[in-house]
Amino acid sequence: AWNCVNINPNAWVDGSGEQLYTPNYLQKMQALKNAQNPDFKFYVVLYEWDFLDSSLTNYLNDRLPYIDGVVYAFRQAKSTENFESEITTAKTILGDDKDLITVAYVSATTWGIKDEAWVEDVLRKGLEHTEGIYAFTLVRDSRLQNPGFCESLQGTEPQYTKNACVLQRVFAEYS
Repeated sequence: AWNCVNINPNAWVDGSGEQLYTPNYLQKMQALKNAQNPDFKFYVVLYEWDFLDSSLTNYLNDRLPYIDGVVYAFRQAKSTENFESEITTAKTILGDDKDLITVAYVSATTWGIKDEAWVEDVLRKGLEHTEGIYAFTLVRDSRLQNPGFCESLQGTEPQYTKNACVLQRVFAEYS
């Protein structure tokens, strides 16, 4: 997957000088992918600010025949109130035959760390309104594997551990 809006894909060239990520280039990638494994999916990555870009629809329309869907990386730290409308916008642009998968940033990132309510809201909306969700987390706490750890979680635990427990609980409900 690649971020198709915030880079200048027309400036990228391969070793032979061919422009990358043009419809022609994507058509070749799609043919190679289908020859190797037709079940493999090819997605582009969009962020919440990409939906504010008026050229997004035109850019994607030229490339939709050659992609299988979009990975929507939602990382807005302040609020999730626009999340559902952005999902609706993405689905309108993509149409019914393309996948929309959400990425939720559960761990601390350069955009800050979210609280449990934010994580739960994004996970639930992503699971309910898209074809799947990928939770980006960097939690390395072996205690999460212990049965009952999350239920007995103390308020002094780091935020990323609390968020990982929310992730476990929500995914358990949907599996």
